[in-house]
Amino acid sequence: MHLSQLRGLLQSNLLLGIAALTAGLLAAWLGARQLNQRAASLEQEARQRYAAAPYIVASRDVSKGQRIDASVLSVRSMPKAFAPADALGPDGAGLLIGNRVAVSIRRGTPVVQAALSPQGAPDRLSEQLPDGMRALTIQVDQLNAISGHLEAGDTVDLFYSRTRGSGAVLVPLLQRIAVLATGDVTQMQRESRPDEQQIGDFSSATLLVSANDAQRIVLAEQTGRLTVLLRRGADKGLLDAIAVDSGDLLKPAHPGRIQTHPVSLSVELLVGGTGGAPARSWLRSGEGA
Repeated sequence: MHLSQLRGLLQSNLLLGIAALTAGLLAAWLGARQLNQRAASLEQEARQRYAAAPYIVASRDVSKGQRIDASVLSVRSMPKAFAPADALGPDGAGLLIGNRVAVSIRRGTPVVQAALSPQGAPDRLSEQLPDGMRALTIQVDQLNAISGHLEAGDTVDLFYSRTRGSGAVLVPLLQRIAVLATGDVTQMQRESRPDEQQIGDFSSATLLVSANDAQRIVLAEQTGRLTVLLRRGADKGLLDAIAVDSGDLLKPAHPGRIQTHPVSLSVELLVGGTGGAPARSWLRSGEGA
């Protein structure tokens, strides 16, 4: 092989090696670039997915039926990936406050509109009770239900009676007691359906009483009989809590008791035997013969 041919072969191999090296370097650069771009894309996607945003959450456990106010809400940042699709930001608090929740919500959970009770849903009876007051249900019959005319929102008196010896004793137990419900109809439900006929059959009435008065009513039901008296709502008068004994019914009325007209008993006398018409006279009770 001539020298010129050998020199040509070496040059050709050198060019091929340089070309191969160049191609390898270019492929490595392109591969690294692609990997870097993919890594950057994944990093950007992760940043967007797990980026924190402020959401409205429950600041404490919220019970089913509880009304939402500002005290049970707070704002907390959390990754968007972990937040519900309908989670609300701080600007959405007005959509929640004043509504009731349809399900219990745990502390730290985002509060969404889907968890709210429908608009117009009746309030729970417990939410209508003033502080310190209790709702107590008593059994009523047709007489105590005022023939079905007793309604939620009425005001009643409770009289307690029990047997004593061969008679009975009666005393005003509680006066001016508000009726919260008759059967399962509350005042709010009655007012929301004014056109419906409210008179009907029910066997219970729920009253608004203090805790101490509730104890008295429970004991009264167990030891005697309760009688419900309907009164006009504007009537503020109160009776003295003086016991009336059945033996006192025909005696003169005492202060604080219901005044009655005295009963006058008299017997007609016909006196004869004098040969003329019988003499007619009246003998009144308590008089001598």
